[in-house]
Order: sequence, then C-alpha cells, then structure tokens
Amino acid sequence: MPDVSVSPFAFTQLVEPVSNVTPTPPAAPFDPVMAYLLGQCCSLTYAQFDAGLTWKPDFSSLALDGYTIAASNAQPFSVYEANEPGPTTGDVGDYFQLPAGFAVQLTLTPANGGQSESIVVVALRGTRTWEEWFNNLDGLPTPFAATSSTDSGLGSVHAGFYGLYTLGTNGLKVSNPLNPQWSQRASGSIAYQIGQYVSQLNNSLPLYVTGHSLGGALAALCALDIGYNFASNFSQLFMYSLACPRVAAGLSAEQIPVPTLGYQEAFLSRYQFYVPNSYAIVHAADIVPILPSASIALGPLTLSFDHVTDAFQLDGSGAMATASISGGAVTGVNVNNANSSGYSAFSWAPMVVFSGGGGSGAAATASVGTFDGHVSVTVTAGGSGYTSAPSVQIVSSGSLAQNVISFCAQTGDLGMNHSCNNTYVPYLQQLAQGFVSARAAKAG
Repeated sequence: MPDVSVSPFAFTQLVEPVSNVTPTPPAAPFDPVMAYLLGQCCSLTYAQFDAGLTWKPDFSSLALDGYTIAASNAQPFSVYEANEPGPTTGDVGDYFQLPAGFAVQLTLTPANGGQSESIVVVALRGTRTWEEWFNNLDGLPTPFAATSSTDSGLGSVHAGFYGLYTLGTNGLKVSNPLNPQWSQRASGSIAYQIGQYVSQLNNSLPLYVTGHSLGGALAALCALDIGYNFASNFSQLFMYSLACPRVAAGLSAEQIPVPTLGYQEAFLSRYQFYVPNSYAIVHAADIVPILPSASIALGPLTLSFDHVTDAFQLDGSGAMATASISGGAVTGVNVNNANSSGYSAFSWAPMVVFSGGGGSGAAATASVGTFDGHVSVTVTAGGSGYTSAPSVQIVSSGSLAQNVISFCAQTGDLGMNHSCNNTYVPYLQQLAQGFVSARAAKAG
C-alpha cells in the first residue's frame, strides 16, 4: 500500500474542468471500499511481475481500516510472449513465460467481531514488456469468442488485447479460444487458466475482476468470458478497471461494418448484458483511457474504438414483445412489429432481455427477416419459477456511461497521472474514507 504521507495527494481542478470530475461515487452496487481493495490488488500484480515466476502469493500488504483480511485459494497466472520478431508458433526459443496476475479468495472480517464476508478476486497486470507495447498498438479488430474463422462471435474487439488473453504456451492458437470447456482452450493462455480456476468455484461467492491499464482491458475481456461461459460459478459478477483503454473495436467501409470485424457495438451490447456491474475509474489527465482514438481513417476504411461503458446502437427500433409461460417456464415470445423500423438481416440482431415474473433463467435470441425486416424471437431456455409472464425487451441501444468514475489530482508530476500505486490507489483510498467504518458497522 502506498505511503501517502510521503507523496501528498491533493485534489485539484487545475488540470481538468469540474465537469470532467465525478464529485461523488455512484450508488450501490458500486462499493468504494471494495474499489480501494481492488486497487491494492492491482498494485500487487506489479510486485508479482517484479518477483518473477517464483513469486509466492503474499497478500499481507492488503489493508482496510476496521477489517482483518485473510487470503486462500490463491493461483498465480502467467502469459507467454514472443521474444523476437516473427516468432514460430510452438518454438520454445521464440517465447518466454511471464507473470500476468492472480486469483485469490479474500475473507474480510470486521474488527468489531461482526460477520465475515468472502469474495473472489481476479487481478490482471498492466504493460511491462516491449511485446505488450506492440500488442497495445495492434488495434485491428478481431471477433470475441468466435468458434471459427468465419464466425462473428460476440462482436469485435482490439486484437492485441484479445491475443494476449487467448494465446497459449509458445504462441499456441486454437479455433475456439474461449471454449466453454476450459480444457479445450489454448493450454497456458490466460483464458485457459481463468477457466480452470473459475470452473472449480461454486456459486456462493461474488467474483470481482480488476486490472490497471492493459490489465483493465484484459479484465474487461475476462469479465465477459466469465459472465458468458461460467455463469453458474459465482453469485454476482463485478468488473472494476483502473485507467482502462478502449477495448471494443470495429472496421467499416462507408459506415457499413466489415463482416466479422465491424461489430464493436454488438460486443458492447453483449458485454453490458452479461457484465452490468462494470466500473471504470479514470484520472482525467491520464492519456491511456482515451487510447486508441475513437475513430481512425484508413483510406476508405474507418477503424473505431469504444469503452465497454459507452453507448451502443444496433440497427432498428420499435419492436415490442410479450412472453407466454407454462409450468413456470417461458414457452414462447410473440413479437409485435407494427412500429418497428430499421432492423436488418445483414447486421447484428438486437438482444432479448427478460425481467420480472418471479422466475429466472429464461433466454432467447432474436432474428430479423431478410425481406420484411421483422424481428422474431426463439426461446433457447425456458427458465423456471415464473408465476407470471416476464416482461420482454427487444434491446438495440444502451450504455453504462454512469459507471465511469473520473477524478483529477495534483501528484506533482504529470508523468505520474497513469501510475497505479502513486495516483489511482491513493485516490481510491481517499474515496473509501467515510465508507469503511460504515461498512464495518453494518457487517457487525
């Protein structure tokens, strides 16, 4: 934990206007105390990197006033990176192994003898090597969770970030890098290790994914991977990123998405559905959160990027739907297209979201007619426990913009604006003040 008495941390509006600063933290479920704890975990990933592959999980530096913290079920993660240009996949001499982060179960016990709570944390490291800098620059889009070379997956993302998450031992690649069967992923990849760890959890504990800088980008990819493929292994899923760059990416020609590569808004819609409890913490004078640029012209093509909290707009609007149930399960969805317009069979279909009705587990997919542009819905899972028909939304737009926490601080050195240990963690420490004692008292 940083010694803030050595490096005074004063808030200021001298660098950025007040309008760019979040004066108070968002409402629950955002937890300022948990954000501070996760910031400390981000700092530990850098200590892990410095120690190398021999790092012994040590969480004794984690501290929250009013709590004791115990760690268990810790697992370090590693990544394989090329050590020369033009590496040969599978060649041991062309790759080396580095620490990438860790997972751990933390149990927080109030000092007043109150009830303990346990959480699982996945923390991923920011950039530390030249290879990672090159990956940061590899912004061409690639499909997320694609199962083949022609599949669009869940939308398109930054290829450099995705490659770092999915490439395995000595550059190993597989056709389905985010296979829900973790053992079928590229052995040695971060995705493989995440799947292995998360799959052995039960669904009783909340799971927090976090990371700073590049680690924030990896945390976003990891959170969607977990939310989409391992939903039965946690009670709640949260993602807290620090200084995260833009992750969603798309390529278009005259505003028409390039097939499989132009669907960053589809990625945003799926991300925000599966990981709604996502929070981005950014220093208003830090350059990394505004990289890559939102739009880059490449001759006749346009390369565009978005944060996972940004607004998205899929084609079409106006379709309405109602569900029918039988035996406590959703059996069908009827769509009224009387006021629908703009939907296209040649673009991404909207999402189908169920809510209410007293049950859970219902799921469905939408499709769009080629000639009439009408939306139809197919139920893929009926769920259980419904005592009345749940409401159905045909979702083609949304945003998690309210989940961005922006601060501005004078650290004495503009080069420190991106620092995890000297800027972000001290800010989160101050943000948590006043919440820690109230939280501990409630737990008591």
